[in-house]
Amino acid sequence: MAVEPVKFWQALEKENLGPIFQVPCSIFKNFLNFCYDTDKEVYNPVHEGIALVQASGAYLATGKLPIVMLQNSGFGNLLNPLTSLNQVYDIPALLMMSWRGADGRGTDAPEHDEMGTMFLKILKAANVASEILDERHFGEQIYKSSQLAQSQRRPTALILKKDFFAPYQARQSHISPAQEFTRHHVISVIKNWFGERAIYLSSTGFPSRDSFNVRDTPDFYIMGSMGYTGALGLHIAKSNDRPVVLFEGDGSVLMHIGALASIAALKPKNLIHFVLDNEAYDSTGFQPSLSKGIDLCKIAEGFGYTYTLNVREENDLRTLLATVESIKGPILIRVKVGQVHTKTGQRVSDKYSPVQITDRFMENLRSGYLGIQESGNQARDVVEVNV
Repeated sequence: MAVEPVKFWQALEKENLGPIFQVPCSIFKNFLNFCYDTDKEVYNPVHEGIALVQASGAYLATGKLPIVMLQNSGFGNLLNPLTSLNQVYDIPALLMMSWRGADGRGTDAPEHDEMGTMFLKILKAANVASEILDERHFGEQIYKSSQLAQSQRRPTALILKKDFFAPYQARQSHISPAQEFTRHHVISVIKNWFGERAIYLSSTGFPSRDSFNVRDTPDFYIMGSMGYTGALGLHIAKSNDRPVVLFEGDGSVLMHIGALASIAALKPKNLIHFVLDNEAYDSTGFQPSLSKGIDLCKIAEGFGYTYTLNVREENDLRTLLATVESIKGPILIRVKVGQVHTKTGQRVSDKYSPVQITDRFMENLRSGYLGIQESGNQARDVVEVNV
């Protein structure tokens, strides 16, 4: 029987655990939405390693055992501070990790195949004591794992499988209303403008899914590897004269925002970076991101992007597209989009395997290659204009 979020919270409260530092996953969306609705002390760092470090700071300040919630795919981000901070300085934490791909290869989205298979072995290799949560005995398990973490002064882990939490209908208090200027519509406008002249890359989750459903061009649809869209597209742009268009969510760009520094340093003239900002982690249940209070354009400009612009209306987007290829890049366009509260279309993985995505993307690059090595020409000079 699935666990009611309120009962799980009561079990944590009984052991005086918290606060919670989380990077969301759909497996614990019901619990997180309950926490936001009831004003529990929950923080939303931009990636898992930072979540553990912030939790460690909270422990140093209070001596109270913090909770770090994350998807197992994000354990790699957490591994460095785990081994070089917590396990060196004897700083405990209670890790609560969802186990995507728990039932083996092909039973979940393909990006979870590798980590799903290796997860328990990686935890053991990292000297993290772990236990899979049972719906009937979760209170006892929380007690035992938290006691072990505090007595050994090391992080311990509790693992959640799919459907652990009972459904919870989130109130609209922390969810913005749906709007017409959606991510799907924005991508449709952009892809219809560029057509197959451009090379497209899109970040994990709904940006890739929307791009695929709008128009199935030979994109690099990124499934997993959250936060790496810009880094992946950088040298693709440096090797081509074609416009390289990146579709990235706000949570993704914030997760590894240092990639903007590399893009700005190498200054690919043809890179157009669209950040589709709905201020939320859409695919995991609309938990808030940190983008609401951040001016991503100013950050990109500070890194050294040649041109940045905030866009909120379709007419402004169309005006930009009419001149964008005359602007020397790199360019970052932050488009404020509404949250989508209905089901999105077909998954990319329903049609293509990750390897097929790689092969068709590289074939597209080869067939339209106009880069320096083959042509001997430098990337075209363009005149910068103001939009």
